[in-house]
Amino acid sequence: MSLRPSRVAVAAWLMLMLTLLPGLAFATCGAEGCPCVRRGLSDNAGRFMFDVRVLDVRQDELVLGNDRISLPDAMASSGAHHHIPLRTWTRAWSLESAMRVSDRLRLSLNVPYVEREHVRYDNHTATYDPALVQSWRFHGIGDAVLQAQFRVGSLEGGPRATVQAGVKLPTGRRQVERTTGIFPATLQPTLRPGSGSTDLLAGVSLSQALPWAPVLPLSLNVLHRWNGRGTDDYRAGDETQVSLSSGWAVKPWLTLTGLVNASAHASDSWTGPTASDPYREPSHAGARALFLTPGVSASVAPGMTVYALLQNRVWGHCDQPMVVARHYLLVGSSVSFGD
Repeated sequence: MSLRPSRVAVAAWLMLMLTLLPGLAFATCGAEGCPCVRRGLSDNAGRFMFDVRVLDVRQDELVLGNDRISLPDAMASSGAHHHIPLRTWTRAWSLESAMRVSDRLRLSLNVPYVEREHVRYDNHTATYDPALVQSWRFHGIGDAVLQAQFRVGSLEGGPRATVQAGVKLPTGRRQVERTTGIFPATLQPTLRPGSGSTDLLAGVSLSQALPWAPVLPLSLNVLHRWNGRGTDDYRAGDETQVSLSSGWAVKPWLTLTGLVNASAHASDSWTGPTASDPYREPSHAGARALFLTPGVSASVAPGMTVYALLQNRVWGHCDQPMVVARHYLLVGSSVSFGD
């Protein structure tokens, strides 16, 4: 008797990874957040689910609008005393647990751990001065995200609808020390492990079964986040993500997936006690981006799945100079058990 799960079970696990948007989708990775999208809940998963994953991002391409630019170009376009990001490296670990409360309701908790290095240039002179390069390197627990997923239902033969709601809590590390730099400098809260804000999330998911046996359902997801004010009265711009995903069960234990997703961030704002000298390197400065993401998932034992997603930035636009990554790599494993 084979221990390999059925194709239906594998398909369910893949949709588990792709169609819900948990906390990691909005973890702060610099210019565009961490837009990798995966699912943390599934109607066909066990009563309890535990997932561990790591997202690795190296943002080192300086862009403005749709174009790649040089540091001198960024200095000229930003104006005096603005901060110009040079590179951001992030490795974000995430531990997620979920429980099926009923046939319709699931709850999840996501707690990240963030390692990050950020380097920027403080544009205080007309020509480049290496003494104005500032850097931070730090790690710490990030902000936790609580989410609920409620299956509304579906018409016969029509798409299945699910609504989502959640809250990001200010549980993460808020204070970080500068590694190098001569002049006084403060890192904006959105780049720290914890932003200090309480944010609200809400979304909807539609899933439509397709008539071909090896093909996973087509899933459309929309999630919006309303950000509150956090450390130093800094407020990250509200964020919206939209994704469309499906997949193909190549073998009963192996599935390939495809995902198209777009993200949009409103500009950050700050009205702290020294607003005359505000943070001048908003990590989300009116940024929009489009990503294509191939993925693979393998069921290695009953109730256990390993997976990998490679997200590729194919288009983007930003209102101020910022650093972006062309690729985001997400790998992880999920375990599910219980009736």
